[in-house]
Amino acid sequence: RVRGAKEVLGQVPVSCLAEEIATPGEGQIKALITVAGNPVLSTPAGHKLDEVLPSLDAMISVDLWLNETTRHADVILPGASPLEQPHHDDLILNFAINSVANYSPPVFAKPDPGAPDEWEILIRLTGLCTGTPAEDVDVAAIDNGFFDYMCFTQGLDGAEVRTHYDHGGPERTLDLTLRSGPFGDHYGQNPDGLTLDKLKAAPDGINYGHMVSRVPEVLGTTDRKIRLAPQYLLDDLPRLAGRIAREPDELVLV
Repeated sequence: RVRGAKEVLGQVPVSCLAEEIATPGEGQIKALITVAGNPVLSTPAGHKLDEVLPSLDAMISVDLWLNETTRHADVILPGASPLEQPHHDDLILNFAINSVANYSPPVFAKPDPGAPDEWEILIRLTGLCTGTPAEDVDVAAIDNGFFDYMCFTQGLDGAEVRTHYDHGGPERTLDLTLRSGPFGDHYGQNPDGLTLDKLKAAPDGINYGHMVSRVPEVLGTTDRKIRLAPQYLLDDLPRLAGRIAREPDELVLV
């Protein structure tokens, strides 16, 4: 909005966040939700973000810690600790060389069994962001809606698939992705296929061998090629060349 920076995969550069908060006008950011992060330390020019966060009308942090960013929050909502919740490697598989799956159960029980899990906190915040009063946010209904959409992306009927479960939450979604994936049982169509219960019974995980190339299948560019040098990057090369030609500072902080 302020400098006209381009979006990438529907996301805007976080380096623009401070100016988007500080600059008045239509579209000015006036509220912020952070989740397990510390952008004051981890983003470019974080000191500017530190200066403008107090000007927000509302700031909520879902976090276990009081840090350089969350200290500005109006409220901090802590979920369970990492050792009090189950884990399944997901994003890390983008860098894997083998098709693997694993599941780790919680090490400890939550001290307060009635305390909401992080996913429940996030769903409630989702409802609040739509303008729904706090007392009217239906966590189960929103969870079911998300699950039904996930089913839709796999060509499945969400209402029918939900009959296989007596619970909601991320483990239900994980079971869906495992069962509808290339190694899954597809809800009985492939009886020997993968399910979350089978994964839980394999504490060392399951290795399905080397990854299979899918680049031609997933490319969405019109010419079916990977664009390594899009024009907007080429247009910025003179600025990069100028930076390289600049004399380096004599003092370097490491």
